[in-house]
Amino acid sequence: MKIHFARGAVFENLILTEILKNELNQGQKPNVYYWRDNHQNVVDIIQEKNSKLIAYEIKSSETYHLDFLKGLKYIKKLAPDTTLKLIYAGELYQEREGIQIRNWKNLE
Repeated sequence: MKIHFARGAVFENLILTEILKNELNQGQKPNVYYWRDNHQNVVDIIQEKNSKLIAYEIKSSETYHLDFLKGLKYIKKLAPDTTLKLIYAGELYQEREGIQIRNWKNLE
């Protein structure tokens, strides 16, 4: 099966839109950011909520891979109190190395 070249970007935008929609529907100002450093470490979304940070890695894959956690582990070194979440299209619902792994359909 061929996968469209923009699948990852579209999926990432879907999740970002849901986060923004949730914040706006609660009457809150959404504080969301994309983060990348000069060494190409990336976190798809960093959300500031109630003076705390939540970092999201978003993957359209249905299969979990350990390398999905790379950016989240890196941000944890820089900001240890950050809540870490991997949102993807697979079925795992668990926590690994302090990172919440969630199917996109089960977002809080």
